[in-house]
Amino acid sequence: MSLRHLIVVMLWACTPLAEASVVTIDAGQLAGQSLAKVARFLGVPYAAPPVGLLRWRAPQPVRPWDGLRSAQTAGSACAQIGNYYTSFDETAFDKPYGSEDCLYLNVWAPRPLRGGRPVLVFFHGGSGIAGTASYPIYDGERLAEALDAVVVTAN
Repeated sequence: MSLRHLIVVMLWACTPLAEASVVTIDAGQLAGQSLAKVARFLGVPYAAPPVGLLRWRAPQPVRPWDGLRSAQTAGSACAQIGNYYTSFDETAFDKPYGSEDCLYLNVWAPRPLRGGRPVLVFFHGGSGIAGTASYPIYDGERLAEALDAVVVTAN
């Protein structure tokens, strides 16, 4: 096999296996991922970031966006101090991490996408001081497939 063929094969192997899944919500269009049997939308904003003058105020609606917004990466964890109960990253122990800009949902929906399915909403534990919906243990893909339901996790 020539070097050129090897490079082509390596580049092909690096291409994502999941294709885009696009939905329209009130704020705009989201590009998630179509997995084998489930569409996944990560980091979907459900309120404006509570920063600056919005800190400690009632939630405000998300500002609409133009174009296609990527929903392929989970939003940030809410601001917290790493501890031995929740830190999957040992370098975060006893150090601040996360962000105030953390009001995001992760959504898994069975394919084909359609209405009328039950919705399971899960809020992680942590007493409001620890944890995030983006931990791998809260991945809703298998649950959405098994229940034929939309699964939503929230920060």
